[in-house]
Amino acid sequence: MLSYIFIYEVPFFSKGKLKNILNISVWQPNITERTIANNMIFVVKYRKPLLVNSLGEDIKQIMFDINKKEDSQFSIDTMETNRDHLHILLDIQPATSAASVCSRLKQMSTHKIWEIHSEILKKDF
Repeated sequence: MLSYIFIYEVPFFSKGKLKNILNISVWQPNITERTIANNMIFVVKYRKPLLVNSLGEDIKQIMFDINKKEDSQFSIDTMETNRDHLHILLDIQPATSAASVCSRLKQMSTHKIWEIHSEILKKDF
């Protein structure tokens, strides 16, 4: 369902500094740990306005559930949906690639959203 991804990487930052990154305020909790802030934009295939009502809320909840898993090497700071795309601001460990996080989010969210809303999605895809 989610087809195109745009990733914007923001340089390292540390504790005690509140930075305004892409008009979103971010606070890093620990001075000994460093993370890379990534703004990922997931776009619905063919830019169809499907992320409205329950489908938009379900995709946000699915993304938070993926983040809560034990082996997750990223954390979601903020997330917002529009009719045809989803913005996520992530903190990723430097040893983890943004592409692997992106592919994991796309694979798991697409599988779960098709389980929940297969009737709606069959009409459009």
